[in-house]
Amino acid sequence: MEAIITGKNIVKTFGQGGEQTKALAGVDVEIGKGEFVAVMGPSGSGKSTLLFALSGMDGITSGSVKFDGVELSELGENELADTRRTKMGFIFQQPTMLKNLNLLDNIILPAARDKKKRDGLVKKAKNLMEKTSIVGLETRDITEVSGGQLQRAGICRALMNEPQILFADEPTGALNSKSAEEIMGLLEEINRGGTAILLVTHDAKVAARADRVLFTKDGNIVSDLPLGKPGVGDMEARGEKILSRMAAVGI
Repeated sequence: MEAIITGKNIVKTFGQGGEQTKALAGVDVEIGKGEFVAVMGPSGSGKSTLLFALSGMDGITSGSVKFDGVELSELGENELADTRRTKMGFIFQQPTMLKNLNLLDNIILPAARDKKKRDGLVKKAKNLMEKTSIVGLETRDITEVSGGQLQRAGICRALMNEPQILFADEPTGALNSKSAEEIMGLLEEINRGGTAILLVTHDAKVAARADRVLFTKDGNIVSDLPLGKPGVGDMEARGEKILSRMAAVGI
């Protein structure tokens, strides 16, 4: 499988002098085009730091991160920002929305910077909102919708520029079980359309939806569990494989 993201010997340290903490300790990782990869591990193991490093949201101390063959460290600040905005999508546990904009304008925002005609952007946003079952909420303030609806809006926003990869950091962490199930169904559908996904989670049931699970501990990837695409009725068995591997590596 051709790689969309390749990381080699990634080191990320925080602090200075004798107070340095090594959040990533020489990580090698590859994410294939169209692949769905979950990252699991205890708090402080480097899961989110790895996501931020691979997406270029945070610089690394040493090593290499390539996106679609391009070394991120060689891009200027504006080039890197444009790459993230136009080729990557981001979904977080608590979607960051602007309070002075309604739901529709928040969704349009990443694409609006390209100065495209608003009518076309509105049409595209409404199509995404229909696919994610939040059509009709366009004029709502972000304080007037549920957590699940806000997360769906965050997914719509992440898809406005048709990214090659979605980075998702605990996207179901603040949702009830029903909303979490619906969001994961949406992410699976997006992945079937060819968009790669790198998802950080604490939940084995969420990770069981991925093609592959990476396990982090003390700033390292300590195990890589291939699962393949989910089949009908095999989610419980996939979850058990994940829990078994977690126990084997001590996380």
